[in-house]
Parts: sequence; structure tokens; C-alpha cells
Amino acid sequence: MNNQKRKKFGGGRKYNMPVGLFYTGSYSYLRKEILIGGLFLTGFSIFLTYLIYQIVTERTWSSNLALSIAFLGVLATVLFCNGTFFLSRWIIQKRLLLEITDTGITYGKKFRPWTEISWIGRINLDGYPMLAYRLKGGGFFSYCRKLAEDRPLSSTDCEALMEKLRNALQKKHPHITFGGTDPFTLNLERFTKI
Repeated sequence: MNNQKRKKFGGGRKYNMPVGLFYTGSYSYLRKEILIGGLFLTGFSIFLTYLIYQIVTERTWSSNLALSIAFLGVLATVLFCNGTFFLSRWIIQKRLLLEITDTGITYGKKFRPWTEISWIGRINLDGYPMLAYRLKGGGFFSYCRKLAEDRPLSSTDCEALMEKLRNALQKKHPHITFGGTDPFTLNLERFTKI
């Protein structure tokens, strides 16, 4: 779908979609939280690097000191990589587009056909509602793929979307559970109560 049509639909809430397209949305990295987080992670990694430099130049070496320096070096590297990742996304104004069509789900550059999906619905992650899906198979190692958006669907809009998907796709893909609670999470809760 070209960019002009995506802009026209504006989040998929107010306009009639063409046949085969059920929902569109987007997530933008151009937020102050992303900038602050990226600056904090990068700055703290630079502080850890300075700390490592001070330790190396002023102390005599021991095995515990070498392990501590190695740990701080790995931590600084991970923080720096994450910080620069967020900063680069904020600087280039990265935007992930979400499309739910009759062929599958596209989020950013990733496409998952309906044949690979076992559940789609709405979850609340720390009070932030978002669409999510789970792949078939994988068992215990399968996890919920979250579809974060700038303007998430309300619970009534999400139920309407799940009903629309159920009506259009249930016959072709009977293995998919539309809406409700993530079945894997339910099984995990039952397992932990025993």
C-alpha cells in the first residue's frame, strides 16, 4: 500500500478501509521519553567508561579487579548500544507502520501470515493497552509480540476489530483465537497456582 493511502486512513479508526485491510496504525520514536532514555543510557555508559579508566590507571591488578572491569565494560557496552539505538531512532524520526490485512500482520518491516499466528488480542502492559499476537508452536519459548501504537485502541474498538477479524478469517484460519486473554498466559497462571 502506498504512503498516500496510509496517511489517508489516519490510524484506521474513522475511515472505511479497502477490502482486505482491517486496521492501520503506527508507532513513532519521536517522543520525549525516547530522547531522555537514549541520553540517559548513553551518558551512563560514558560515565562507566570513565570509571573503568580511573580504576585501570590508579590501581594494581588482581583477579577480582579484572572481573569487575570486565563486567563494567560489558555493561557500558550494552548501555551505549541501547542508548545510541534509541537516539538514532529519535534523530531519524523512525516510524513503525502497522497493517492488519486478510493475509496477515505487518509491523515495521516484519510480516507474519495468519498461518503462523495462534492468537491475536489486546493486552495491558503496565497500564498501557496494546494489540499483541502469539505465533503457533514454540511452546514455552513462544512469547507475545506486542504491537505498540501512538494512539492505542480502546477496549470497545479492539473488540469490534476482533469481531471483524473473526467474521472474515475464522473459516479460513480456524486455529486462531481472536480476542480474549492470551491462552498461553492463562495456562501459565493455572500452572503457577498448583
